[in-house]
Amino acid sequence: MGTPLHEVATVRIGVEAIIIYKDEILLQRRSSNLEFFPKYLSFPGGHVDEGETVLEAVIKEISEESGLHLKHSDAKLIFNHIVHNHDTKVVWCKFGFRFNLTEKPTITNSEEGECSWFKLSEINMDEMVPSNPGDFEVLMSNKEEITYRVGDIIDGKYYPK
Repeated sequence: MGTPLHEVATVRIGVEAIIIYKDEILLQRRSSNLEFFPKYLSFPGGHVDEGETVLEAVIKEISEESGLHLKHSDAKLIFNHIVHNHDTKVVWCKFGFRFNLTEKPTITNSEEGECSWFKLSEINMDEMVPSNPGDFEVLMSNKEEITYRVGDIIDGKYYPK
């Protein structure tokens, strides 16, 4: 057995929202002021606060980062992804939720970054936070079951296990 993750890094719990409208996905261009992965594209999301479920957290983060007010009943958990970022000494335990929208809403931006709609077929994976392309693959696979993944970020590059 290996060393428990909390003994080698700070462990954080996070959520990501994969929001789809027809053939488009909502992504956020991270602010240049952010410490980690500035200017990269990412899914809207963030930390889970004390006393909050991952479902409550993803709804909150969507609202804060895009101005969208989505319903709990529209969320579908599609992945759990544990990412050990050796560069920052942080382990993220991420929960990814998919939302399929029937109408294209107006979005707003936040200090975290600028949200925009992108065609699914036109996303440049090199612009995404290093661990997100694998999460994107899970989305595109349209699996019915939850996908579980583990990987490492070393020198800014993602390595799946």
